[in-house]
Amino acid sequence: MVISIHTGAAGLLPLLGVLRHLRQMTQLVLDTTSSWPWPHTAAALAPLLDGPPDLTAQAPEDPLYTPALAAVYERHRPLAQPMADALRCWAAKELAGCDVLELGAGTGRVTRQLAGREPASYRAIEPSPAMAAHLRHADLPGVDLVEADALLLPLPSLGADVVVEHEALQFAADPLLAADEVLRVLRPGGRFVRLLLHPAGPHPLADINAAYRQAAFADGPRPLFFGKGTDQRITEHLAAHGRPTQSRTLAEFTQHRTVEQALDALADRAWPYQHQLTDHAHHRGMAAARQEAGRLPKSLSVPYVLRALITPADQEAC
Repeated sequence: MVISIHTGAAGLLPLLGVLRHLRQMTQLVLDTTSSWPWPHTAAALAPLLDGPPDLTAQAPEDPLYTPALAAVYERHRPLAQPMADALRCWAAKELAGCDVLELGAGTGRVTRQLAGREPASYRAIEPSPAMAAHLRHADLPGVDLVEADALLLPLPSLGADVVVEHEALQFAADPLLAADEVLRVLRPGGRFVRLLLHPAGPHPLADINAAYRQAAFADGPRPLFFGKGTDQRITEHLAAHGRPTQSRTLAEFTQHRTVEQALDALADRAWPYQHQLTDHAHHRGMAAARQEAGRLPKSLSVPYVLRALITPADQEAC
């Protein structure tokens, strides 16, 4: 058997996409707390290309970054007023006068709450051109939008006082490498802040999404995105590097959610994994979701907790 290897960026692009997903799958299967040594991979591939490869670039067909998802993203993720108030209050105390870097700013839902609190500078990092287009259109004062990946931040070492993200690293190809990048760019005395919004207990509408996924993916592999457990893995990774993490509760509130809202979000394909599906699989998932929804009350109250996981830049400090 003869295997032909086509050199050049175009020939290697499919391989780079495979490598990006292989990193995350390896970590999940082996339950490792180490990031992939990506710089060594880049160095090994450099002789085959015209120059050093950008291995963090998202493939155009990546379902997380489709224009269709960006168009409906905010519609189905309303920012509750108590959460918005808590974010603005926290930012006024913690970000004023700081050079701030936000990872995975998306369409700007959280950026709008944080950037107006008088930071010295505010860079919003977003790898998706489709998401970034919405954020650029918002034209937020003082926000410097940079289309880049959290795995290769376009910032010199010791270039930021605060790095903040809101559940963005759940979708990074290598969350632990992203955490390493954060430590690289933080100045002494700086902070890495992960903002998390979770229901206080099981979400009463979760069975609708579960029924959709089970039916939609009945004939194929499960979604490529694995968000569950990412924050704990990052916390353990940072602790192994001598950076302990503190958890601070910023807000607790109740939000009323309806069965129709859950179904509408699925119908609009408002979740990244849905863009991996054929129309037939999507319709099958919707049928299962509607059947499950028929067993639930039409409206439910969901208690939420907004937390900040705060990790210092300095070792053994907190």
